Amino acid sequence: MTGARELSAYDFDGAEKVYSKIRVADTDVASIAKNTGISASKIERIKDHLFNQKHILDDGLRLFDADPEIANAWSRLEKGNFTGKDL
Repeated sequence: MTGARELSAYDFDGAEKVYSKIRVADTDVASIAKNTGISASKIERIKDHLFNQKHILDDGLRLFDADPEIANAWSRLEKGNFTGKDL
């Protein structure tokens, strides 16, 4: 998703670009399920919650802000080189 580099913890613009790619990706859920042993249905629910569903936040109903650490974790989970913290 992010190529060979990981986003810095402050690269929110880069994270938004990664989130846009995650939202339309169609192989990430299966890859993460295979890599982690977590069911694809659970990964799909997590993906929808983090990236696709609108939530009631302080400033109204909207998607979560893109977070570089979550973008990086999703990429590591998909590639299979995740850490315990990513889970």
